[in-house]
Amino acid sequence: MNDDEAEIAQVTHFMKGVARAMEREAPPDAHAMWTRLQLAESQRLAERALLPVKLAWLFAKCWFAFGAALIFYLAGPAIGDLLLAIPTYVYVAIAAAVAIGLKGWHSVRS
Repeated sequence: MNDDEAEIAQVTHFMKGVARAMEREAPPDAHAMWTRLQLAESQRLAERALLPVKLAWLFAKCWFAFGAALIFYLAGPAIGDLLLAIPTYVYVAIAAAVAIGLKGWHSVRS
């Protein structure tokens, strides 16, 4: 068998496979898969569209934190005396309450 006959046999085999595939019906869940793919793509695009808003919110939070730190720095001696007067367990309780609040807030958001 020469190269031309081998190529003809290969193309014939391929065409028979294509004909068999065209006769079959689509898998029953093909539409559901297509819908899931489209939903995932739209969610990805929606998240991407919210990126500028998230960056603006992060910028605003940073400016707020920097402003609070500046106020704290300028009023340092008065606030420092107050902070030294509070016992350590109050700081631990405040930190625990903030951690629990943040954890709860993130779980509710998710």
